[in-house]
Parts: sequence; C-alpha cells; structure tokens
Amino acid sequence: MTYIDGNEPEFLLMQGDDDVIVSPSQTVLLHNALLETGAKATRYSLTGAGHASGDFDSEETLTVMADFIKKVIAS
Repeated sequence: MTYIDGNEPEFLLMQGDDDVIVSPSQTVLLHNALLETGAKATRYSLTGAGHASGDFDSEETLTVMADFIKKVIAS
C-alpha cells in the first residue's frame, strides 16, 4: 500500500472469506486504500472459500472475472 498513488490500473480483488493464509481484512485495507487515492477497484468476497480454493473455478466467479476483463478492455 506504500506505493499506491491513484495511477494504478483498475483492480479486481477476489478472496474467499475463509482464507487463513491472507486475512480478508488485508484485502479490505488494500481495497479502501486504492479507492481513497481515486484508483478504481472492485472487491469480490467468495463465501466459504479458502486461499486458492477450487471454488474460484465456479461459473459465477469466472463470469465476474470475464466481465471485469471486458469492462477494462472497453474503457
């Protein structure tokens, strides 16, 4: 977060709320820091998923990722 200056590319932060490797609170801090500088950022929390869980291969999460990429490419 030290280097956030508002000139970052748009972020999609995806994390499981059962992640025991990286605390979900850290993702919230990063998300808020990005927004405070004017950077564009979207945070997506996957209920019941852990760190690097196979739950991120679901149709729902893949759609979120694809929609994000399409939006960034179009802008």
